[in-house]
Amino acid sequence: MEYNDEEYRAVVGVYIGDIFYSNASYNSKIADIRKYAEVIVRRLIHRDTEKPFTLGNQHTKEKLRKSGIEEEMFWNAVEKINSVGSDRTHTQVTTVATKREFDDVVDSLFDLYAYLFVYFFKRFRFGQNQAIVTSFSILPPIIRYKALNELYLQDPENTIVIDKLTLSILKAFSADKAKEWIDEHKNSLEQMHYNDDFSSDMFKNLIAKYDIVFANTVMSYVAQQRSKTVYDICMDNVLKLSQSNWSPLYNSFETALTYYKNNGVVSGDSKEVEEFNALMSFVYMGRKEDADALKKEQEQSFIIDQI
Repeated sequence: MEYNDEEYRAVVGVYIGDIFYSNASYNSKIADIRKYAEVIVRRLIHRDTEKPFTLGNQHTKEKLRKSGIEEEMFWNAVEKINSVGSDRTHTQVTTVATKREFDDVVDSLFDLYAYLFVYFFKRFRFGQNQAIVTSFSILPPIIRYKALNELYLQDPENTIVIDKLTLSILKAFSADKAKEWIDEHKNSLEQMHYNDDFSSDMFKNLIAKYDIVFANTVMSYVAQQRSKTVYDICMDNVLKLSQSNWSPLYNSFETALTYYKNNGVVSGDSKEVEEFNALMSFVYMGRKEDADALKKEQEQSFIIDQI
């Protein structure tokens, strides 16, 4: 049977529940992360549900590489999860897993989440569909950072990647980290300006989703930025947010889930849109809502997130 997300919905819910919402031991949680990682990788290569599959299998590695998966972030994550996860399923390993070990494996799991989006945007360039960029921004900041950092390495002149990357650094880490990244790349960023087709696409999307008054407000802001370099704009955005009373709307799948349900599904029936919506649905599988933690959206942060 060809791979289908729905075939795994129930078992993914069990894995997520055991990993993140239960009092199970870290040994058990890590073992479940390994099993969950197999589902993620199986999804990447559309491995039939009825065919055997293991992370460390040589045939699996060959099939992944034939699919164009060469990035170190992916292979390092798979190696970490497979190695540590296998240890936690074998009786010859008698040590008890620690929280630090668990957190390290979760970080590798987040690398796999991020790679799903890297793989998607390798085929559909980041920024060509503004509605998808907006929905992507509903992901937890650390997932966005990991994905955008890799996309920047592959597409360093994509100004939309740069814009979103600097904001993700701010939200996942700190304003100081974001400013540090911007200064480290100052020479190249000062040579760049934003693309006109991006603003046009954004304008149409804002009119369709809100109204022309709000769209004109946003586009007026964008127009003011046209004379500035990407370095100036990125630094300005980070400074404005860090000096305001801004705080992230969400920092986890749980706090983002309500917002995703209300705003995250992209309209359209193109292959790009259908694949993206399916991917977002997959990464939110099994997550529980934490509506109380969802902070009220601030107009300033919304506008800056869209440009």
